[in-house]
Amino acid sequence: MSLPSNPQSLSSYDITKPEQAKIFVKRVSDLLLAINTGLLSASGLASILNGKRVTYNQFLASKSVELGSVSTNQSVDCAGATSVAVHLSSAVAVGLTLAHLALGVPVMIWYGNTAGGALNFSIAATQPGGTAYTAVFWNQAPL
Repeated sequence: MSLPSNPQSLSSYDITKPEQAKIFVKRVSDLLLAINTGLLSASGLASILNGKRVTYNQFLASKSVELGSVSTNQSVDCAGATSVAVHLSSAVAVGLTLAHLALGVPVMIWYGNTAGGALNFSIAATQPGGTAYTAVFWNQAPL
């Protein structure tokens, strides 16, 4: 089931302005109708129970990847993921690209330096449409 619009776009409306409020209400109504008639309808629920509809691909799709020990740059496709976890290690400088990563998706990266000395480890990400992100906000967890 695809939604008629991106729910994140709802935050861009100023509902104190009558014209934008009308559009906002229409978009919310369309989203609720799509959800109600598609997944929560009797036939939608029956298709889930009969194994014909996979809900994890439509809702909370986590992407968890174990890359192991690597010696070349790596790319992980994050299309549709609501959270991403990547584990890798290397003894040489490598880069990790998170492709098709939606804005605001939490990402956890576990990286192990097996060389023992200083190494460069780079991280890049692209938006769902393929455009590279120009800034990344991160928080390093204590060891």
